[in-house]
Amino acid sequence: MPLHEYQCPACGKRFEKLCRSAKENLNEQPCPECGHPRARRTLSRVGAVRGQGSAAPSNCGNSGGGFS
Repeated sequence: MPLHEYQCPACGKRFEKLCRSAKENLNEQPCPECGHPRARRTLSRVGAVRGQGSAAPSNCGNSGGGFS
């Protein structure tokens, strides 16, 4: 079951909705904050969590050792 992110054009509220059926309209959902009937699906923000002992460098954008 995919989790989709939406934003209301009326109040600006961002919310997530778990879509259980392929028959649901995934592009528009009602806003839980103001009730506007057509909150639009947005691109989801992605976050990465790095655990303790990770070998990844702690600073990005420094020259040297980066991707070519």
